[in-house]
Amino acid sequence: MRVLLDENIDRFLKSLFASDMEVFTVREQGWTSMENGRLLRVAQHEFDVLVTMDKNLEHQQNLNVINMGIVVIRVADFHWYSRSCLDCHKKPCEI
Repeated sequence: MRVLLDENIDRFLKSLFASDMEVFTVREQGWTSMENGRLLRVAQHEFDVLVTMDKNLEHQQNLNVINMGIVVIRVADFHWYSRSCLDCHKKPCEI
């Protein structure tokens, strides 16, 4: 499975995915600052799923025409999320 992490997802989360998954970031793909609609249209040809924190994505885009799974992560305390993820690359952790 090929997974794309949106710009708003910390790159250190890559290490939390199963080893049989290919995980890339928007930055690694050279798609930084690409608008959501275009990003979805381009990414659906190369990836199986997009992981994002963009909670308004479903209201901004017609997701019925996108041939890719979308996972929206919702975090109540973004500062906790940021601090916790900085340690994920050092050791396994649960979020």
